[in-house]
Amino acid sequence: MATAADDDPASLVELINEFVDVCKRYLLIGDDDQSSTPQTTKFSDDMFEKIEEITDLTMNSSNGKECLSAFLRNPHIVDTFCSLLQMARSSVCAYLISDTTSSGSSKEKHYQVKVFFHLTTLIRLIWYLSNFSVDFRQRFHERNGTKYLLSYLQDASLVKYCIETETIELDLNEPSLTYLADIFGSSIIQLELNSFLISILGTLHNISKSDLTQTDLNELTETLLAFSSLVNSLGRARTCLIMAYMTLALTLTDREIDELKDINEIVAKLMQLIERASTAIAEGGKALKRSRIELESAGKFEQVCMVGYEDLDMEFDLVELISSLYHIAVNDKIKHFIYFDCDAKVYIERIVRHGNGVEKE
Repeated sequence: MATAADDDPASLVELINEFVDVCKRYLLIGDDDQSSTPQTTKFSDDMFEKIEEITDLTMNSSNGKECLSAFLRNPHIVDTFCSLLQMARSSVCAYLISDTTSSGSSKEKHYQVKVFFHLTTLIRLIWYLSNFSVDFRQRFHERNGTKYLLSYLQDASLVKYCIETETIELDLNEPSLTYLADIFGSSIIQLELNSFLISILGTLHNISKSDLTQTDLNELTETLLAFSSLVNSLGRARTCLIMAYMTLALTLTDREIDELKDINEIVAKLMQLIERASTAIAEGGKALKRSRIELESAGKFEQVCMVGYEDLDMEFDLVELISSLYHIAVNDKIKHFIYFDCDAKVYIERIVRHGNGVEKE
């Protein structure tokens, strides 16, 4: 009997293409074109959630896997993503840190929120697809997608703005903006600026596991070190710091890891997440969420466990958490801290003892 998943690849392609069309119109238009913005754009987080839902269903069918894989290998979609990131870079960043943030007209604020919303969701989609396809993220990198993402993190003013401002809020009660209230289900749009940085960092972490040249790795490492230093100086956005350190663990030497500020604090937070996951696994694993990722370019997919914590802005892949600790532990001093002070032995043994039973279920 045919399932709904048989038709899902076409639906997924249609949704992504619609999203790309929206981004083209709202990321690349100039100020002179703002009068055209009230055209009926229906893309929002609801559509992104639909993309996630359809993609998950698609991956449960062999035909769906082949179709999605072929679609993600299409250079057109990767080239479009990269072009949007490149062309949005100068205009969006300049606009976000301009005085119009607080004193501009309603039209300008409307434009700002719309542009930033679509840019954030574009990068979120790239991150999501980079989990699904090793080939996609390699092609994205080869077409300079990594450089475009790094350029956002290299803009200290933008990073500081995102961390210190935290949210952008737009009142939709004004006559020219009321049509958006139905789309967002609220009279107020509130955009979490941390999600912009988190989506970039998540994508970069996936790309760091690709086949990168030493020059590429050096640029990635230098950018993340400067970013981490800025985040530390601001004393906020700890989720961003955790994600940056998880990637740096893959690129730094043991001595360089030891020099990371607050590395023990970050390790302790990673261990809290692993403790929570190990407890859930010991209790049968029912409370754990799962996410499908591609483990290798040959097309092997796994449903990995995801775990979060109250004061963090996202959930983490348990495999990535353990892998990060493994790389951080090349430093003997931190290895001792992980194993004895953070009780890693207890949590890893718990996962090993109960994990196979949970996976069989």
